[in-house]
Amino acid sequence: MSYRNFFSQSLLFVCIIILAGRVWAEDPSKNSAQNNKILRETNGKRYITAIRTETPLKIDGLLNDPAWRTAQFQGQFTQREPEEGAPASEKTEVGFLYDKKNLYIGVKCYDSEADKIIAREMRRDAIVDDDDYFELVLDTYHDHRTGYYFITNPHGVKREAVLANEGRDYNPAWDGVWLCKAKITDDGWFVEIAIPWKTLRFEEQGSSVWGINFARMIRRNNEHVYWQLIPRDFGRGAGLFRLSEAGSLHGIADAKMGGNLELRPYFLGGMENDQNTNFTTDRLGDIGLDAKVALTANLALDLTLNTDFAQVEADQEQVNLTRFSLYYPEKREFFLEGAELFSFGGTGRGSWHGGGSDMDLYYSRRLGLVDGHEARILGGAKMVGKIGKYQVGIMNILTDDVAIQEEDETTNVNSTNFTVVRLRRDILQRGTIGIMFLNKEELHSSYFNRSLGFDGYLPLSLYFTISGYLAATFGPEETDDGQIINMSKQNLAGKLNLGYNSDLWQASASYQDVGAHFNPEIGFIRRTDFRLSSASIEYSPRPKESSVIRQFSYQLEGSYRSDHDNRMLDSAIEASFSIELQNSSRFSINIQRESEFIDYDWEVREGFLIPKGTHTGYMYSIGAESDKSRTIASGIDIDYGSYYTGHQMRFSLNSTITRIRRLRMEVDYNHNYVDLPEGSFHTNTFGLRMLYFFSTELYLKAYVQWNDDKYYNAGKEKIVSDILLRWIYSPACNLYLVYNDGRLIGPGNNEIINRTLMVKVTYFWRK
Repeated sequence: MSYRNFFSQSLLFVCIIILAGRVWAEDPSKNSAQNNKILRETNGKRYITAIRTETPLKIDGLLNDPAWRTAQFQGQFTQREPEEGAPASEKTEVGFLYDKKNLYIGVKCYDSEADKIIAREMRRDAIVDDDDYFELVLDTYHDHRTGYYFITNPHGVKREAVLANEGRDYNPAWDGVWLCKAKITDDGWFVEIAIPWKTLRFEEQGSSVWGINFARMIRRNNEHVYWQLIPRDFGRGAGLFRLSEAGSLHGIADAKMGGNLELRPYFLGGMENDQNTNFTTDRLGDIGLDAKVALTANLALDLTLNTDFAQVEADQEQVNLTRFSLYYPEKREFFLEGAELFSFGGTGRGSWHGGGSDMDLYYSRRLGLVDGHEARILGGAKMVGKIGKYQVGIMNILTDDVAIQEEDETTNVNSTNFTVVRLRRDILQRGTIGIMFLNKEELHSSYFNRSLGFDGYLPLSLYFTISGYLAATFGPEETDDGQIINMSKQNLAGKLNLGYNSDLWQASASYQDVGAHFNPEIGFIRRTDFRLSSASIEYSPRPKESSVIRQFSYQLEGSYRSDHDNRMLDSAIEASFSIELQNSSRFSINIQRESEFIDYDWEVREGFLIPKGTHTGYMYSIGAESDKSRTIASGIDIDYGSYYTGHQMRFSLNSTITRIRRLRMEVDYNHNYVDLPEGSFHTNTFGLRMLYFFSTELYLKAYVQWNDDKYYNAGKEKIVSDILLRWIYSPACNLYLVYNDGRLIGPGNNEIINRTLMVKVTYFWRK
């Protein structure tokens, strides 16, 4: 059977399954029946009322201020996992107060076995998914799409994010200012939260109704309980971010945002030794400023001057055994804030999120970084906000000239101006359409590169969606007749995706076309000149009344890529099976058949040549993850199969150790072994991250990485070390002590790549 017939039949099969799933799907409203005494609006959703207090509260986690006696605490949480619709195994109550400066949330997480509460993380912005936790979403515009997300654990760790498109665009880099204190007692754990009005954006009017929902994780039971239950059948990942199904918060009257001006200056001093200093020690000293100006209640202007990223952790070491570029996630705060608006493609969670996608029209690591070298950002401005049904984002960045020295060759990069314009409009109940324009222009030459794209996301029902994009790039090209602007269909790229998402069935079918001259220089794409068809279907039943197994998953997916001359480039068919246990452990196996055409002899490593032609083979994989609630939690993946003209074995191990109080260790190891007719070679990467928590405001982190892939490291092994001491001496005010060290070790003299010691102080002021 030809690949064309396979995909046409696969697409038909997916459509049949989607229609069948629509008929068989259980009415979600049947799963959300709750006690009739619970306060509900006319639409059947729960609501809670915030009570005004004239006396500011002391935030200490004790909830003993007299004002809390007036709060209307609500409980009666319902399980989403493991037994949907069942009452929570432990009692939880939440109440709201407010005054002229803050919104207060009081949380009572009762626990009949308080000695089994799991709380290991104490770091600001830490991912606390492996702990007990409480989470909250606020839809302050009550538009059922955008909102704020707050999460904490029994130590009072703070992590927050902003949401767009019901969490499809999720930005955890937003650094909101709020207070949170928690206490563990014999009765459970208790939390007090104060969110200043200045931290939030909302419509200022007499009396506001906000969307709201909250949930609690009882980690030892792997039990997730909700205040307003979001049925599992609404789809994987819907959960708390499904703002269209959230409850509501009433009673807030005459709240004023304020916070019209924020200033974040930084002061930096230290020493550095790298290629920019000709490997002699040089002193560092610098100052800079980030500022935020509220232009209106819904629009904010961010400014940056002499931007610095001294506290940014080094990228995780990766081994590249492909012919294409590796993807590295963005970590710099200025570019992460507001990034949920700048994601492109209609499928959600763009390049800033960390996973990478098949095509990112905007990839922020192109700004201020050139081939891994810093091009200093002299200044920049960014305006983001929401006006009615429109979300607006405009950014402009100016980088300095940079000379990149590699071995005996110096490459000069001109000062460059980058502009990004984003406009997105809400349509239907949960859909969006948008446009994005990007411009890269060198200041001392006539060179430029521009991109223009349209994208959309349209939910046709609770389960079925259609999304996609159409984009074009253009810029000058050198020809025999001089410089011309090349515009043709070869400069275009587009994608259409159909998706079905419920708890039992997930299916998708997509088609993508990228022209040979499509060149998004502020974006990311691994290859051009191709057409790609893909389809997948997944069946995920839950065994009834099983105390061990939570869910099975059976998945089949395939893809076929050709160039515009209809020559096959690559194809894959994969079948997989996985089991999720009630204690959060997982096990998976899969088999994949791959074919790839190479149109040139490719040297994967020195002396190892992959001949041109079509290469076909199989890859077999097995993976497992242990119970995340344990003090030692690990994951392992093993792959074995064909690698072009030979074979490959991949092994990876990651482990988190929290047995020692206040000390957290994270270990990851990856091994690749490749056997080819010319011989064999192997690569290893190892990473060790150690954190010691003095308190939730002070911690020490050490991160050491080793990579023995000599092909990319001038015949030597590479060791990178990062040590960071962070002290949050006041809300949003930080002191960083940073040491970075990179070196190559091997035959001859060891080489220092870079060595930096810095002290950085940031201050936060808001009016």
